[in-house]
Amino acid sequence: MEMKRCRQRYPVACRPSEGCQVEEKAPRSVEELLTEIESLRSRLGELAELASRTAAADEALRFEREQLLSIFDSINEIIYVSDPHTYEILFVNRATKEAFGKDPTGGLCYREFQNFDAPCEFCTNPIILASPGKPYSWEYHNPVLDRYYIIVDRIIRWPDGRDVRFELALDVTQIRRWQKKREFLNRVYLGLGTDTVANMERLVKAARDITESAFAALCLLAGGRLSLLTTIPGEGGFLVTREKERYACYRFIIEGSREPLPCADPSATPLFRGDPLCEEQGFRSSLFYPVLTEGEVTGCLWVADVREREWPPEEVELVGMLAQALSVENERLHREEELKDFIDVASHELRHPVTVIRGYASSLLEHWRALTDEQREEMLQAVLRGSDRLTRLINELLDVSRIERGRFRLQPMYVRLRPILERAVEETHGKGFSNPISVSITQDIGEIYADPEKLVSLLVILLDNAIMFSAPGSEVEVTAERKEQVVLVSVLDRGVGIPDGMRDRVFERFFQVEDVEHHSVPGLGMGLYIAREIVEGHGGRIWNEPRPGGGTVFRFTLPVRPA
Repeated sequence: MEMKRCRQRYPVACRPSEGCQVEEKAPRSVEELLTEIESLRSRLGELAELASRTAAADEALRFEREQLLSIFDSINEIIYVSDPHTYEILFVNRATKEAFGKDPTGGLCYREFQNFDAPCEFCTNPIILASPGKPYSWEYHNPVLDRYYIIVDRIIRWPDGRDVRFELALDVTQIRRWQKKREFLNRVYLGLGTDTVANMERLVKAARDITESAFAALCLLAGGRLSLLTTIPGEGGFLVTREKERYACYRFIIEGSREPLPCADPSATPLFRGDPLCEEQGFRSSLFYPVLTEGEVTGCLWVADVREREWPPEEVELVGMLAQALSVENERLHREEELKDFIDVASHELRHPVTVIRGYASSLLEHWRALTDEQREEMLQAVLRGSDRLTRLINELLDVSRIERGRFRLQPMYVRLRPILERAVEETHGKGFSNPISVSITQDIGEIYADPEKLVSLLVILLDNAIMFSAPGSEVEVTAERKEQVVLVSVLDRGVGIPDGMRDRVFERFFQVEDVEHHSVPGLGMGLYIAREIVEGHGGRIWNEPRPGGGTVFRFTLPVRPA
């Protein structure tokens, strides 16, 4: 049997049966042993220090990992980590758990986040694995949450050493929904046509749809009546009432507020008390936005819902845009109605002198020889008056056209006021008016800087207006006085007066105190509009006020010197 050498470092006693050949060595000195022990102790110290450093590094790494996960948890956007090869979810933050209503850790990402049975066709794992460390951004609508996200994916190193997928999903749902609503609003605007009423209906329905509400209405106050164009189907879609005080929209309109009024609980607001629409439809939230006509609050856009809800600023802004569009359409409708009224009045005014001229001309042709010289002269005078009236109407139309086109020019010069006043009185009497007209100039005004022809036209307009609204034979007074650097001219009558709510409107183009159906006073409703342009063209001001004892006073100022 082959003998094996004992490989023990120190000699020991071996039995021969163990097959060992004992190699005897000389015993080592104490010094050698101490040196060896010291070497071992040094190595043990190094190992202990290494173990301590490793433990500290492990603790630091564990702390950093916990700190990082804590930071992830504090972020209110979805963050998760998954294995890009197995799709296992390794970590989700608090926001992810709250969004999905569960802790999907350990599940498969496509199943937990998408409700799919297989990996998503749009999965970005191949993209980010091909470019480790580089972020990849994309946008996605999650069907489970019905929300829009901008997503940032990238590969990171996980503590266990493997490459994992890190995803941050930024919720942009509100931004995208507001963008879609603005796109819807743009389509509504582009769909508007030439039919003003149809445009209003489209805008009102858009207000209901864009706010996802149950009801919307355009409420307008005109002629003592409240009109409501609503989204209620059938006959209830349009309402006109004189019992306007019952409606909350009327109360909002007469307040004249130019600011929107959102209301989360109409039942607790006095403004809505007794409103028949609120009671009938069961509204639990409401929003009013003013609608302006020529700068004045004449209506509102009313949006209401049967749900209790708030009205976010972005939504109020969208309703405001629709209210502005309705203001434009309402002004268009107002202008169209004015134009129709003007055409009706103009047709009547132009037809009358034409009829007179044609009638007398026919009589003269047919009965010339049978008529006396006095009769012929009387008929010819009537023809002349008719042609003069026709000329004035045409001149008014031409003046309005020049004003609208910016071509109404003044030719001012230094003139004395009294001859101009006397000439205006003479022209007014030349029209056949019998009312006496008195002129009073309180002091020597001297010369003024004005266009004499335009100034005569201005005074004739005011005198005609005073006489037409006064009783036959009632005196009209004209006064003029110096007020520092201006001349104040007043035309006073004892006529029917002007309602307070119409004092400024009488200077509007085509406006008449009487409506078309009761048009009894001659004129196109353009005289005072032209008068205002003449005065303001001179740098002055024109207004009217009630006259004590009855009647009206029209006053205007003219600068003595050019501005």
